[in-house]
Amino acid sequence: MKDHGIVPKLRSYGPALFGFCKKGMADEAYEVDTHMIDNGVLAEETELSALLRLSSEVRERESV
Repeated sequence: MKDHGIVPKLRSYGPALFGFCKKGMADEAYEVDTHMIDNGVLAEETELSALLRLSSEVRERESV
């Protein structure tokens, strides 16, 4: 997006982040989060909540 002069916004990342969280794809969700931070886009409460929920779900599965 940046290569074409488009500045990414939170609403650009949200669908990917929530989709990965919903499917339990932690690595991909954290990659989106890292990309957001690298581009100066800060997650809000709903995004942070989704990541926190995903983290707890992944941890539970690994410990079972």
